[in-house]
Amino acid sequence: MVGDGSSAQRNSAPAADLFAGVLIALAITALWVLLGFANLNTNYHFAPLVITLAPIVVVRLRRKRRVDRTTTIAALAGGVSASALGALMLLALVAFDGPTLAAGLSPEGEAIIMVALGVAGGLAIGRLGRDPLAEPAGED
Repeated sequence: MVGDGSSAQRNSAPAADLFAGVLIALAITALWVLLGFANLNTNYHFAPLVITLAPIVVVRLRRKRRVDRTTTIAALAGGVSASALGALMLLALVAFDGPTLAAGLSPEGEAIIMVALGVAGGLAIGRLGRDPLAEPAGED
């Protein structure tokens, strides 16, 4: 029934939320690539982190409660894919250059670390917190 708070209804994020999050991640990716190509000696350190987090943040903000495991993984997969796409485009354009936050670390290595941090943060954003619609027993 609609509005009965059933587990299936509560744990299924609308596809529109996930789609919106991935679109935002792709928009940020396009901006990252454009900035990277326009400023060849600049490294946008936190772009992969922001891109990875964008879909899960959008889903969490639109739902206003915890996100189920499947949607969290799907959102993070979309963010990681968008980050990888941006990094590959910058590599192809020979625009993935510039200083890094840690000495001796390549821009590619830094991007991988930022994506990993984004996945860890995204898991926390999506899954932690009290679900106001959760039943006392039977949490997913």
